[in-house]
Amino acid sequence: MGDSIMIGKKWNLGLQKTVIGCMIILLLALSACQGKTQASVTDEETALQMLQSLQSYEAQVSITFYAQQGESTYTVNQKARQEGAYRMEIVEPAVYAGITTICDGEQIVQTDPTIGGQVSARKNPVRDVLFLYSFLEAYQKNPKGCSEEDADTLVLSAEYTGEHQKIVSGRLTLAKGSGMPLSLVISDQAGNPSLHMTFQSFEANPQLADENFQITTQSESEST
Repeated sequence: MGDSIMIGKKWNLGLQKTVIGCMIILLLALSACQGKTQASVTDEETALQMLQSLQSYEAQVSITFYAQQGESTYTVNQKARQEGAYRMEIVEPAVYAGITTICDGEQIVQTDPTIGGQVSARKNPVRDVLFLYSFLEAYQKNPKGCSEEDADTLVLSAEYTGEHQKIVSGRLTLAKGSGMPLSLVISDQAGNPSLHMTFQSFEANPQLADENFQITTQSESEST
């Protein structure tokens, strides 16, 4: 799965376009959180309201992929909008630093500063789950519980509807009060973690400039 975050390694990036409307609050509160462990109604509502109002976000995320061959970890910067546009740039490891994937909501490209070029990419379910909106869509469709992890955190659980054997369920840990995401774990059919994401920083609803998501073709680039 780690290959999915590198250019030239089947980088078919795509953030599923997700509509998280006002009905999500009612759906999540009524169907998902029935199995919670004495989660405060106030904390729960605050977290759900934050997620429902998440029109955009910017985050630095550490992502660890688990495979039979071992683990691989990347640090990335993400900028994403609810309607589907996003930008993800690798920060670490240094050998891949600067490799960037951009989606304008329809087209997807990857750029590599070391070779000065870009390639088109296609949709890939592994790459989809690297963005928070993918979990929110799964939670809206198939919520599986809301519980207290400890005195400071809540955990939302959901199942994914796709056929990828490595992407079956997810657990999103949120800070109480603010509702800010702390970590997201995606598990396979056997319940083993496929990837673990740690949100090192997170900003909800920043004003993201359109230029972050603009795709310039090679010919346009040469003419400027």
